[in-house]
Amino acid sequence: MHVGDTIKLAVDYSQQPVKALAREFRCSDDAIYLAIKDKRPIPTQAREKVARLNMVGMMAATLEATGFSKLFGYLRVDRHIYSLIHRVYKEDREADEALRRLPELLLDKERPDDLSPEDIYGN
Repeated sequence: MHVGDTIKLAVDYSQQPVKALAREFRCSDDAIYLAIKDKRPIPTQAREKVARLNMVGMMAATLEATGFSKLFGYLRVDRHIYSLIHRVYKEDREADEALRRLPELLLDKERPDDLSPEDIYGN
């Protein structure tokens, strides 16, 4: 995942032209265009304002800072919507199966002092 794609999406969602955003961020519009093309990072003075722009802007700034594309990226696909729905159902079924394998644990305790070692560590 490239940060530039996420920045472009954030700028598109802002519904403001890049020149207006550049004025608001106190940087050049070229700096924003270069960040969109992944040729430079988000300008330092603009990073916090990009994060406040919208949720996707927050994702772009965080993605650039951490590099955690699985957590702060987005899925960019060119598929039919039904294949995406099928994929979501499949992943939901897999998650449900994994949760069903976990044991059920009923805690009827009010305070941490009420827990016995068996409640905490099991057998």
